Amino acid sequence: MFGRDTDWVVAGAGAYGHADVIIPAEKEYALDDIAMRIEDAYHQNAGCAVVAVAEGARLTGLESHVQNEDIDQFGHYKLDPHLLVVSLGAAIRAFTKKRGKEIRCTLLSLTYQLRNGRPLEIDRRLAMEAGRYCINLLGDKRGGEMATITLNQDQLEVVSAVPLKEAAVTRPVAGTGYFNYDTLRATRGFFNYADPLLGKPSTKPGYDFSLSPI
Repeated sequence: MFGRDTDWVVAGAGAYGHADVIIPAEKEYALDDIAMRIEDAYHQNAGCAVVAVAEGARLTGLESHVQNEDIDQFGHYKLDPHLLVVSLGAAIRAFTKKRGKEIRCTLLSLTYQLRNGRPLEIDRRLAMEAGRYCINLLGDKRGGEMATITLNQDQLEVVSAVPLKEAAVTRPVAGTGYFNYDTLRATRGFFNYADPLLGKPSTKPGYDFSLSPI
């Protein structure tokens, strides 16, 4: 999934999609450590494990999916999410085969597909409110600003704006308390944070929000 430097997308998709293992971009992990976690989750679930992977995942021991020869206008190296999941799937199969029971993998590269999904009702409402607010900004000859969404008494509203320079800042997930980089799971704090936008997560038999290692 999208996430070159930050883990907001993979944390949210993994949390609400009940992923057993979420592989982030903000921390580096050893391939064998990740494969062991996936194998443990697979056996605990009696033959199934869902793994959410950020496109910027850094796994030592895995073939690099960074295309060093291709740099965009912002100086970023191009990433190949498909190569990442193919390499990771092959590594998991090889790792588990050596341990006596090969795990087969179904691979999905959900980058643009996930981003271009059908909007929720709250997406439509906030987009219309933001559009109206921006038109008023232009009417007041205020350029270089962006409409902001504010939580006001449990209701998300567009009531203010900030300069674009303040808005275009990369904010890491690490340090927020929303993701546990030891257990590779979203925390309760993340669900509290995301609730106004995404609501309560659906239930899944055998799944809880504890922070115990997989």
